[in-house]
Amino acid sequence: MKNSEEGVISSRYQELSRLREPFLRRARACSVMTKPTIIPPEGHDGSAAFPIPYQTIGAEGTNNFASRLKSILFPTGSPWLRYVIADAVLRDAVLQQDPEGISNIEKALSDRESEIRRYCETTNMGTTIGELCTHCIIAGNALLYIPQSEEPMRCYGMDRYVVRRTPAGRVLQIIIEEEVLASTLEHEVQEFCSLIEAEPAHKCKLYTNIEYNQSEEVWEIRQELNGIELPEDGVGDDKIGAWSRYPENPYIAVRWTQVDGEPWGRGYAEDLLGGLISLDVLSRAIVEGAQIAALSIIGVRNGSSTTKKRDVARAKNGDVITADFANDVTMFRADKHADFSVAERVATALTDSLQRAFLMHSAVQRKGERVTGFEIRAMIQALEEQIGSVYTIFASEVQPRVIRLIEKRMLKLGKLDAIQDGLVETSIVTGLEALGRGQDLQKLMEFSQICTQMFGAEAMAKYVKPHVAMQTVAACIQLEHTDFIKTEEEVAKEMAAAQQAQQEAQAQQMLGQLASPAAQVISKGMEQAGAGVPAAAQA
Repeated sequence: MKNSEEGVISSRYQELSRLREPFLRRARACSVMTKPTIIPPEGHDGSAAFPIPYQTIGAEGTNNFASRLKSILFPTGSPWLRYVIADAVLRDAVLQQDPEGISNIEKALSDRESEIRRYCETTNMGTTIGELCTHCIIAGNALLYIPQSEEPMRCYGMDRYVVRRTPAGRVLQIIIEEEVLASTLEHEVQEFCSLIEAEPAHKCKLYTNIEYNQSEEVWEIRQELNGIELPEDGVGDDKIGAWSRYPENPYIAVRWTQVDGEPWGRGYAEDLLGGLISLDVLSRAIVEGAQIAALSIIGVRNGSSTTKKRDVARAKNGDVITADFANDVTMFRADKHADFSVAERVATALTDSLQRAFLMHSAVQRKGERVTGFEIRAMIQALEEQIGSVYTIFASEVQPRVIRLIEKRMLKLGKLDAIQDGLVETSIVTGLEALGRGQDLQKLMEFSQICTQMFGAEAMAKYVKPHVAMQTVAACIQLEHTDFIKTEEEVAKEMAAAQQAQQEAQAQQMLGQLASPAAQVISKGMEQAGAGVPAAAQA
């Protein structure tokens, strides 16, 4: 066991950090132009000052884009996962034995979905996912940790971890570097790592190594502190720092883009860095020029003059002094209006371009007195389609793994009941799927409008199946429960019952009409019999 400031894990971290350096430099450059605190400068501490950009579009756009991405992937109050019966044979068997059994199973699965969403909304998942999106937009990389305990979820910036991947992009090893105070560690750990005599404010490096064990097919997590690796069984009676093994890695190394052969991704802000830097330079020039133009300096001509500098300096509002203002006094002016106009036009064009790139609503509304809602929705949809590839990696690397890890965490904590493997499968109903459903709804609305205009409402009612159309609309808008929509069998039964009731009413009406003349004859005979008239006389 190595008792030094640099152990095996820390040495490996330093080796991999050299490969990370060029990607980290670009991430810091993007962070300066957007949110400098996301990837701080090297060696930063609490007392260091951050660079301050002269424009705010970078920060506003990043916040807007991250919020939109988070709400698309994991919306609050809306379904973002769905369980479906995976075994078709089981589904057919249930349908044959009990037609209502499928509805009961789907209701139970729907309740399970709601439990998972409610649990996620009561934890710090929303905040952590938002932080993850911000890191990916700026730096292109982030590490998401979903522990299998009550410990809160965490997000690490790329300056705090290194990663090793295969050329195809599969993660092989992750090492996290953290600074901890020696005084905050357990006594057994301080004693084992030779920190028992350390100063209370002494900081030491804690390295966490996450590596795939090929022979056992599990992910091993072990830690190193002060150059000493904690033993496999942990320290003390509580086994502090014991190695952990998981069949699925609870750490998710997320990349904004994938480049073959590169272990790190590129951020969205890196594509816009040229525009951000140009806007920052122009904004600084305009601000500093405005400061110069706002100066109020009075000049008085030297030499023999009736105007005295002292009199002008001491004069108050309304005072009368002896002065030749027309010839002796001038006001400082910066004749740069034309130059400022050029800078302002270029800055405005860059601002509009960056707002469109960050999907800000202020960029999609054209200048005009009347702008229809349809125009705004069409422009927003066009912009989202342009960055549709952004959701691809998140839909394949982030969403499924987050859902699986959250489900395993709830199962381990006893907050969810287990389901037999292979009976159901999880489908994602947000991200790319949501964008596709939004396009389907738009096409359905256009189809309805065009057909109604061309053929009329009667033709639409005659040839369109209302039940199928309603179900399609409900799926497009992600309506979770559609129990209020009647099935075709229910509609058929109600129509048959209504038709039968109408036929019975018509039959009763006909019987009443036929019985009416006979009733009149019988009634008349009874009246005459009561009056004592003989039946022969009546005839």
